[in-house]
Amino acid sequence: MGSIPVHSLDSLKQKIMDTEGTCDLIELRLDYLQEIGLDVLELLKPFAGRCLITLRSQDEGGINHIPEDIRVAFLSEAVREGFMVDVELATSLRTNIRPFISSMHFLKEPPEESALSGLVGKASGICKHVKIAYVPSPGSRSMMMHILEESKNLSIMEIGGSPESRIAFSLLGSEIIYCHLGDPTASGQMECSRVVKIIDCLWKNI
Repeated sequence: MGSIPVHSLDSLKQKIMDTEGTCDLIELRLDYLQEIGLDVLELLKPFAGRCLITLRSQDEGGINHIPEDIRVAFLSEAVREGFMVDVELATSLRTNIRPFISSMHFLKEPPEESALSGLVGKASGICKHVKIAYVPSPGSRSMMMHILEESKNLSIMEIGGSPESRIAFSLLGSEIIYCHLGDPTASGQMECSRVVKIIDCLWKNI
């Protein structure tokens, strides 16, 4: 998945079309906008099947502060309109939004394995896919591998860790590799074309 930080709606349609063939899915990080309105959904309707909409909470790494009532109303309407959305698990549990991706971001130490496994179970009950992003700490990588072994429809990635770790997790079963299309939205992302080259090289030699 290739992420695009949406600073402006100008030329957004062209940016999306320019990524054709580069990656399977595009994530539009709408929290880079200063303001958000339902007109954005109207603009994006032609790309609803190709784009994942993310309006990240600042508590879990969002860029600009969007009032929570506006953020929740926007995400709820996006789901009703048939868009794929990424919503934090904490937000979904509080608002009953059922997203395409239920995400968790641990910007400090992640919880203990039993607690994290429980959160993944909750997330799995309300979405099609679960995402865990975390800042690595001693022992966290082995814990994430255990979580990956026991779960389905899960993607795991490090924030600020080795970019290659995202590919390593994919080889262990993590389903989505988050990469960027020229402008990273998180530390540890690789450029999408480089990820494709590495994956192609690996599969050709297996």
